[in-house]
Amino acid sequence: MKNRILLAALLFAGSLSFMACDPEEIINNIANNTLGNATLTISDPNQATFYAGTDTLKFSSSVADTWSQNGNSCALSLSANINLLKIDSLSYPYLGVQVNDTVARIYELDNSLDSIEQVMNMNLGNLLTEINGKNVFVLAASDTCWYLSKSGVVEVTNFPGYGYEITGTLTNVQAYYITQSTIDYVEDLINKASGGDFEAIQTLMQIKQNPTTILPVVTFNGNISSRRFNISAIVKLLQDNAAE
Repeated sequence: MKNRILLAALLFAGSLSFMACDPEEIINNIANNTLGNATLTISDPNQATFYAGTDTLKFSSSVADTWSQNGNSCALSLSANINLLKIDSLSYPYLGVQVNDTVARIYELDNSLDSIEQVMNMNLGNLLTEINGKNVFVLAASDTCWYLSKSGVVEVTNFPGYGYEITGTLTNVQAYYITQSTIDYVEDLINKASGGDFEAIQTLMQIKQNPTTILPVVTFNGNISSRRFNISAIVKLLQDNAAE
């Protein structure tokens, strides 16, 4: 009810203030004032990752919607500190959460990494746009540092229609911390191991048994309130990035 009253008030105010303006400008002005937000608290026991020393991370813009691929549907939320309805590129940091259904309920996050080799071929665009039955959490801190879900819970508490907020909570989200230097290190190990380097083979086996030897794990908790809009342009942007 609170969200409905807020949206109605904003729509009314927008119509009074911008009667002489282009309809698209009115819609954009309203959207700028009604985008959602997200807040994460961070527990980094290693104090060695991008957000070491940071307790809280806030995003001033958050949008979400459902979308389909090959007959399957999911819900995708994206949060950032830019107007997500007016972008032609994604700037860092941004938070993406995809769940494999389109209803309000509890979702168990999946391990984003099926194998250590996947680190070498990691692609955030694919992780957030491929509908493969997984529930994933992706925090892109920069173009060389990322956090990918290992485990945890996403509870979607409200799943309303367009214009209203899809709300949810993140609880005990364990996330791997991956950097470009880690990717380069794994790639080098794999190349050496394929050439018969015994030390590289041993190191690679140890990492496969316990990826956290090179991938620190950080814990996140938080809340997301994503305004529901058509996000097809954002999905296409992520897909285009994946294809590059």
